[in-house]
Amino acid sequence: MSSILEVKALTIQHSSSDLRLVHPMSFTLNKGEVLALVGASGSGKSLVAQALLHILPANLTWKGEISFRSNILNNKNIHQYRGKSMVYIPQSVDALDPFLKIGKQLKQLTPTHLGRKEIVEALKELGLQKSVLSKYPFELSGGQARRVLVLIALMSEAELIVADEPTPGIGEQATDDFSKLLISKRDNGKAVFLITHDLELATRVATKIAVMKDGKMVDIIPASWLQKESAEMKNLHPYTLELWNSLPKNLDAKRWLHATRPSN
Repeated sequence: MSSILEVKALTIQHSSSDLRLVHPMSFTLNKGEVLALVGASGSGKSLVAQALLHILPANLTWKGEISFRSNILNNKNIHQYRGKSMVYIPQSVDALDPFLKIGKQLKQLTPTHLGRKEIVEALKELGLQKSVLSKYPFELSGGQARRVLVLIALMSEAELIVADEPTPGIGEQATDDFSKLLISKRDNGKAVFLITHDLELATRVATKIAVMKDGKMVDIIPASWLQKESAEMKNLHPYTLELWNSLPKNLDAKRWLHATRPSN
């Protein structure tokens, strides 16, 4: 498979101290793959996304190697890719320009060959009415604004989509619609790095799942391992099993327990 993103020994820490927030982690993301990074809030997931795009807060630094299409990224060349070949769905809806109506923002941030008809149809796919186009961001609910951000990224022609917790607040139906669109992008050869605390969503759309705990990546596995009870589950880290067991559909099922692997 053709590699889109390759990360080697990525670490993130405070600039003024040796406090490490993300411990060395490595992974590869290919065309037609969705890698879901799951874990509890505060485990370092969003920091990884920010490091990939070189948008970490000024008080944090990262070390390691990040390559996009075999090109090592740095502060000089990241501008060639960010917002073009690499797009970002941020957690914060503040990413929308408060002074521009949604229709104008969509026109500026989506491919030029897309007309109003295509944009309206795309809005409908995420449960938004065309009246959204004439509104300013402050006139939208948080869920609507988040869906607009999702739409901008999914309508782009980027090869890599980095999505940081894109579904909270958008509702169950919109989450289902987002899942279908993401699968469509995946099947058309796009690469997606999805950050989520929703393991059920991850198992639905991802090809690979990485699990973070306290800044460490404790597992990276095929998503198929968690789509059903399988013999491979005995090889999972205890924290991954804990997440899997906490899913509503598994609460009444046989709980997988083992003590053969360390919990740290």
